[in-house]
Amino acid sequence: MFRNIQAFLLHRFFFAEGTMFLHTVPGPARTVAAIAALCVLSTLAQPAAAATKFNFNEALSQSILFYEAQRSGKLPADNRIPYRGDSSLDDKGNKGEDLSGGWHDAGDYVKFGLPGAAAVTMLAWSVVDFREGYVKAGELDNVLDSLRWPADFFMKAHTSRSASDPEFYGQVGNGDIDHAYWGRAECMKLSRPAYALTKAKPGSDIVGETAAAMAALSIAFAPTDPTYAATLLEHARELYHFANTYRGLYNAHIPDGAKFYKSSQYKDELAWAAVWIYRATGEKPFLDAAAALVNDPQDTLLYSMWSMSWDQKTPGVIALMYRETKDAKYKDAITKFVKTWLPGGSISRTPGGLTWRDKWGAIRYATNMAFVSLFLAEQVRDEPGNDAADYESWAVSQVEYALGGSAVAKERRSFVVGFGESPPQQPHHAAAACRGLGQDCSFPCTIKDAGPNPHVLKGALVGGPNLDGTYDDAREKYEFTEVSVDYNSGYQSSLAAVIKLGLGTTTDGTPIGGNADSGGGGSTDSGSGDPADGGGSSGGGSSGGGEASPVSLRFAEAPASVTKAAGSKVKVLVTYSTPEETKIVVDILREPDYSWYGGSDVKVSAGSGTVTLTVTRTSELSSVGGRVFLKLWMVKTADAHKAEPWNLALKEVEHTVTVSADSGSGGDSKPDDGAGGGGDTGGDSPGSGDDPKPDDGAGGGDTGGDNGGGGDAGSPDPDDGEGGTNGGGDAKPGDDEGGAGGAGGAGGAGGGDGDGDGDGGNSAPDDGGGDAKPDDDGATDGSGNGDSGDANGTGGTSAGKPVSGTGGNQSTRTTVGAVLLALAVACSVAL
Repeated sequence: MFRNIQAFLLHRFFFAEGTMFLHTVPGPARTVAAIAALCVLSTLAQPAAAATKFNFNEALSQSILFYEAQRSGKLPADNRIPYRGDSSLDDKGNKGEDLSGGWHDAGDYVKFGLPGAAAVTMLAWSVVDFREGYVKAGELDNVLDSLRWPADFFMKAHTSRSASDPEFYGQVGNGDIDHAYWGRAECMKLSRPAYALTKAKPGSDIVGETAAAMAALSIAFAPTDPTYAATLLEHARELYHFANTYRGLYNAHIPDGAKFYKSSQYKDELAWAAVWIYRATGEKPFLDAAAALVNDPQDTLLYSMWSMSWDQKTPGVIALMYRETKDAKYKDAITKFVKTWLPGGSISRTPGGLTWRDKWGAIRYATNMAFVSLFLAEQVRDEPGNDAADYESWAVSQVEYALGGSAVAKERRSFVVGFGESPPQQPHHAAAACRGLGQDCSFPCTIKDAGPNPHVLKGALVGGPNLDGTYDDAREKYEFTEVSVDYNSGYQSSLAAVIKLGLGTTTDGTPIGGNADSGGGGSTDSGSGDPADGGGSSGGGSSGGGEASPVSLRFAEAPASVTKAAGSKVKVLVTYSTPEETKIVVDILREPDYSWYGGSDVKVSAGSGTVTLTVTRTSELSSVGGRVFLKLWMVKTADAHKAEPWNLALKEVEHTVTVSADSGSGGDSKPDDGAGGGGDTGGDSPGSGDDPKPDDGAGGGDTGGDNGGGGDAGSPDPDDGEGGTNGGGDAKPGDDEGGAGGAGGAGGAGGGDGDGDGDGGNSAPDDGGGDAKPDDDGATDGSGNGDSGDANGTGGTSAGKPVSGTGGNQSTRTTVGAVLLALAVACSVAL
């Protein structure tokens, strides 16, 4: 079987006797012609970029439509929600101020100040830091138009801008009255009182959150409407002064609102507003004010996080403080908290993989934290030993869960109305549940009406399942089916981030993505990508093809080390995909008897993801022994192990066991990747370049043994191509870090990459290179058969010892090899 179109074409045009015209061309020219033909045909046959399992662009577009369905007031001429019309045009303040406009909170029609402003801040944040996601989806104009609606309302609600006598309306509509009505907003004839906050009746939480929203909005609008942005910023400053000068919770002054959204504190909103105004202005007093609130010794915010939510902004505050200051204490606090949400963390998970914080809006909390996690990944991406890939992988899993990507069938349904497989039919939303268009009030409507809602509330995220994964799609079960401007905010923001960063899962379950600037590669700048990804931002890889490995292992820190003493640690990153609950185990082993010196394990639910394990040495290394390495297993039953697709070698230097895999100039191409990056260390000498793994294109070779040469071009497929001219070539699946096998003068496929103690690669018949069988030691199998009549070439190394190998004509084939490398690289770029 051929793993990809390139392998098939290479076989047909390069090796098969009598194929087309190539067998009549002299050897070197035939080789060049073959690769040239391969480039052309591969380009023609190249499939389209791998499609994600879910259409994130469509999901983003629909979420913006949901916010348009939440509009109150006089709708614009270009209203895109046909069943909505003008509503609540008579919303007034206590002195007759116009308070029409804004967003209805949820499936009812109150305009609650705290969750509404929190939603706007989150959405504005996504435009500020992931604007490119909206641009890529073609939704930038729509999202800005969407956000202008509540922004205009906030300015209306800011009815007194006097520093000494401020006033801001924190709520319009009464919750009890409103919730007793089930009908269309256009048909309401209800009392809708308005509730003002003043210096005598402060609400630092609502006013502070609105100040944060206005500051974030000012940054979002600055590139397209600087005049409007300046006005927003003026309101942000004034509202912050109000909230900070006249401090207090809103609960006592708007008790109706507190029945539904009781605020726990206001320090987080004040810090949130201060750090956003700092971002908008660069004025350090605001940053200092935020720092003072966060680090208050009487009540620090650093380690009092529960979730990013309408009530608690602390995770966002700490993440932004780290962005602005790079102070390690902020990084420590936010990374520790984010990791409680990841697999292996302390927060519960449904069987299908949703990190479940609370039954009210379960998916809302997960996607809010997904956005914080994606933002954090961007902040730490360039730092040594970062966990950006962990944060991204988990965040994507939560977004995809919402769209129908549960790892178990029981939960595999969309939780977004109008999107995907088995979406909600009865979201708790009166406007969508009642028949009629525009201002038509002729149809009776009750919450108990049978059947799906007559109008599809496209893009609305419902609350989600119980902890056991069960979900009841009924309007009256609003703990499951409630929708809200708050619920969608983190979800939509995460979608924008995922689109910008190119993350997601393919239709066959393969993780994809990385930094948007990396050409679809890995998330780090090292040139390495996760399995089935393309190359990293400096690795030069094209997007990967073929099948993804079920599990892979790489170091999370560079350089990583474990000392000889017990208690020393090394951090590794494991990317996995499993159809059932699985235990991932990483052990520290040593040859020749595979003595065990410690390990770590973590249980993961069915699905795909990335986890970080800290592997601890539990006993001291003995003074004798061979290679020390980490071994990766997936344990699916008590006694069944699935061996890793590769393991990580460690090298002993004096009394330290040090990871050698991360010291090269660029990252490895993982299985099914494109071209590799620069070389890793193998054995005692740095390699000149990485070997591509199976199914890779061109890449440099690693050092084999103590002083083996680097290869120039890897074989695109095991058994199917020439190796590099200097000892490079393929390492077959199952090969350990091998330095075995000679290149042969013909440039045949020689040993694999890495340590001199491992297994050799494989050279196909007639390749001219040395033949080291998979899982065999190169020391015993370094020699092979060359092309008939050709001179002997040079041998490779195994464990630092020369191994003879017969090869082809060195003077002729070496030149051809150089041309092959150039063509292979050009082909890789073209593809």
